[in-house]
Amino acid sequence: MTVPEHDVCGLVRELVAALDGLGDALAANDLTGLLASEPRLAQAAAALRAASARAGADPALRRDLDKARQALRRCAHLGDGLASFVECSLFAQGRAIDYARHGRPAAAAGVHALTARG
Repeated sequence: MTVPEHDVCGLVRELVAALDGLGDALAANDLTGLLASEPRLAQAAAALRAASARAGADPALRRDLDKARQALRRCAHLGDGLASFVECSLFAQGRAIDYARHGRPAAAAGVHALTARG
């Protein structure tokens, strides 16, 4: 099914709104908002999956796609920052999880290095 180009703009705007909501929740460390943004994002992605546009698309569509790309980058950066924060926090508490080859948690190498230095 082909979605008309003007409808694709609306779908992309909905994706941007969903990504902005996700990014805002990540920035605010809002777990409830983060979980609430998932269905909206999934719905926007599913709707876009059925859409297509020509290579010489309307400039408005290109602008909307650029906004979507920027919103996605923002979410990726915020998510990476949050993951690093959690990892550092767990490490500082001595609760970092490092999995060995056998698939079971192994002691974090950094904890041993700190202990060895005394």
